[in-house]
Amino acid sequence: MNPLTPEMRPHATPDVAPDGLRALQRTRLRKVLTTILLVLLTLSLVYGLVGTRATALSLLLASAALLPSLWFNRQNRVPLAADWMLWTLNLAIGLLALNGQGLRDTALLAYPGLLVFAIMLWRNRTMLALLAGQVGIVCLIWWLDAAGHYPSKVAAAAATQILDIAAIVGLTAFASWLIATDLRSYLQALAQENQRVTQALAQLEHSTRHDVLTGLPNRKLANEALDKLCQPSSHTGGAAAVMLINLDGFKSINESLGIRTGDEFLATLAQRLHTRRQTDEQLFRTGSDEFLIIRHPMADEGEAGARANVWLTDIAQPIRLSGVDISITASIGLIFFPADGNTPKELMMRADMAMQRAKEAGRNTVCRFQGHTGQAIDHLNMLADMRRGLQTGQFKLHYQPKFNLETRTLCGAEALLRWQSPERGNVSPATFIPLAEKSGLIADLGKWVIETACQQMQLWRQAGLDACPVAVNVSMVQFRKGDLQDVVFHALHSNGLPGQWLELELTESLLTDSHTTVQVTLEHIRRMGVSLAIDDFGTGYSNLGYLKQFEIQTLKIDQSFVRKLGSVQHDQAIVKAIVNIANELGLSTVAEGVETEDIAELLHGIGCRKGQGYLWSPALPPDEFAQRFLPHHPDRQGPT
Repeated sequence: MNPLTPEMRPHATPDVAPDGLRALQRTRLRKVLTTILLVLLTLSLVYGLVGTRATALSLLLASAALLPSLWFNRQNRVPLAADWMLWTLNLAIGLLALNGQGLRDTALLAYPGLLVFAIMLWRNRTMLALLAGQVGIVCLIWWLDAAGHYPSKVAAAAATQILDIAAIVGLTAFASWLIATDLRSYLQALAQENQRVTQALAQLEHSTRHDVLTGLPNRKLANEALDKLCQPSSHTGGAAAVMLINLDGFKSINESLGIRTGDEFLATLAQRLHTRRQTDEQLFRTGSDEFLIIRHPMADEGEAGARANVWLTDIAQPIRLSGVDISITASIGLIFFPADGNTPKELMMRADMAMQRAKEAGRNTVCRFQGHTGQAIDHLNMLADMRRGLQTGQFKLHYQPKFNLETRTLCGAEALLRWQSPERGNVSPATFIPLAEKSGLIADLGKWVIETACQQMQLWRQAGLDACPVAVNVSMVQFRKGDLQDVVFHALHSNGLPGQWLELELTESLLTDSHTTVQVTLEHIRRMGVSLAIDDFGTGYSNLGYLKQFEIQTLKIDQSFVRKLGSVQHDQAIVKAIVNIANELGLSTVAEGVETEDIAELLHGIGCRKGQGYLWSPALPPDEFAQRFLPHHPDRQGPT
């Protein structure tokens, strides 16, 4: 195995110049030919006047023999022109030596210069052939001299030899000057290229560590600064304050005035903050509407808090753009090193927590990190566990039956989400559902619930069981994601399930929030045959107009009214009112939290049609639910 890579293996020098040098070669060859022709013609004239006519004629013939080289060069056939010139001169020099003083003739001094010309014109292989030819000519002259075929003799030095030597040395010096000029040009070009590359690398390095819009150091440099702050050697420099600044409502500027104006506002604000920072403060842009300030060293916490309030005042000053005065406020999270953390990750996380507290406190304020991180960190860990649990099958659906209060027969079920965590055990929905709502994970959980409930109903049907419709709860987050109707359609279609087998339970608050968008989505879902119910009716903003607008079929009476139905007259009046409204509008009612037979009878007497609660069963796993409530009925085709 050859240890050399293809780039490292030795290779012959190419005899063809790169394309970038072809024009330079052509120019150089023209200059060399012109100079040599002038020298040869001059020598021919001198030899014709004061020397031998044979030498003058030889020089004149050599000049004429070089004319095709000029023509080839003009036709851009540079390699042929160079070879023609080199071989013509090589033979001419040999003939001059044969006609002159043999091996002692000064013409042979031109051979080294000829080799220099070959190298300069990038004719490396021609140079090797010329060298071999020159050695051959020298050997031929020596053999002729030694064999007596061409007796040479040392003659007295003629004045023309001085001219020969001067011409040869001059041409050699000219070739060397051309090489030196080219080398100097190459070195200057290389130096300029190196400078350009160095500047480009510096600009690239700057762009990776600075924000393009504002020119401020970016998050990468902020992390490096925090990391340097957390080094043991920095602890001797005293405490430091870290301020995370988030602009309040910056999105509204982009939406109302345009992104370009928003960018100009950010650049102007960043310039203001930069000019007003003190020498012991470092300013970074860590997000689209977020800045970080590190104050080190810090006198005391009071001084840092006062400085944070100064930043609030500076940010709140109006900025005039496009004839409009734009004002904005900020929320600042303030933490201290090393009291609130000794790693960059801890400092950034706790600064963000403090900043969120400032948002919750009404914005345009500074909030100090309080150190009560247990619950917040547990929420972060729980959210990570929930995401992992959704991927690994830790979530299950249990089903709680609904019964017809008149016939006391099963008329439906509600799918309720359960989480069996390996680390946390059975986690209450009251604990993880609000967290999923806040984080947005409820959209993925809700999609899984709809798909799993539809799949389970189809499995019951395929098993020949007398299955019942199933209701699932949906969140506003699922509506905002914009794909709820697609999720419902895919769940029904992929399982071959008619729409009337599925019911969606909505909250009253959902119907009052962006109801135009909700109405469009619900219209598509209703066309699939899916029924709609309002969960916990009577506990929120009960607008009867929504019942007609959204084509609601069922009202679910909250268990807080149902459980005290027999003892609290006020609750009984509320339940009666809800039932009467539903009956007048042709809607069905389901009472939640029915735990005793007396409550069931009372509800039936009021006119409530269905009930759900521990009187019949808590929520059960699918197999246990089927065993208890779903009889074998293979001819069942749909819900009744």
